[in-house]
Amino acid sequence: KIDSNIGLLENLSVLDLSGNLLQNISSDLSTMTDLIELDLSRNNISGSISDELSAMTNLGKLNLTYNDLTGISSSIVALKKLYSFEIYHNENMGWIPVEVIDRLQNLLTKDKKKISEKLRSLVTNSDQDYFVRSMPNQVFEWIVDRSSRFDLDDKSLSQQYCTSILFHSNNGKYWRNKTNWLESRDECDWFGVQCTNDDVFELKLANNNVSGTVALSGDCLGELNTFDLSQNSIQKIDSNIGESFSNFYLLC
Repeated sequence: KIDSNIGLLENLSVLDLSGNLLQNISSDLSTMTDLIELDLSRNNISGSISDELSAMTNLGKLNLTYNDLTGISSSIVALKKLYSFEIYHNENMGWIPVEVIDRLQNLLTKDKKKISEKLRSLVTNSDQDYFVRSMPNQVFEWIVDRSSRFDLDDKSLSQQYCTSILFHSNNGKYWRNKTNWLESRDECDWFGVQCTNDDVFELKLANNNVSGTVALSGDCLGELNTFDLSQNSIQKIDSNIGESFSNFYLLC
């Protein structure tokens, strides 16, 4: 718990409270209007980000990563001096207001902003994931780096983004066969990925040590016809997976 007297440190400019098992954001912080940097990462903060933070008008850097936040108010955009705002690794975050997403994107580097703009147009609600959740954020960083080394068209960008989330979220590191996954320039060369006219048409990953909850987006794999997950240890199949595709066969 943050001591209520912390607000008396009126001239403090940098405050690092990371890794302190804090469970909430104290309202006393909002009185520290000269604060420029605030680090609340790696705590147990839950619930929504308080509107009171918008009173910290000089805040330039805010780190809320690795917590259990579930919501964020659009009032955060009132922090006009904010140049760094990180909230990834908050797995239970609910819907993020569009104006907050726009602000997060504007704070990205030039290369990251370019990829983010593309993904937002290609994969519905992808920005609701890669700004806040672990695996999508990891894949976003990967796809940004990959795009700097390879010339990926929109189809490859979206297909590699979504199949890579499948890989990272479903035990890909320990798949029995992961030949070329995340390595080959062309996703159609990855083990189990079969394409027609450069569209991913089949994913054949039977008996491959795939595990966890499986979800796919029809936005980036709209031509997918067959997804074979038989003889794996699948805990759950996303209930919407079949609705995202037409003429779709799921084997598990």
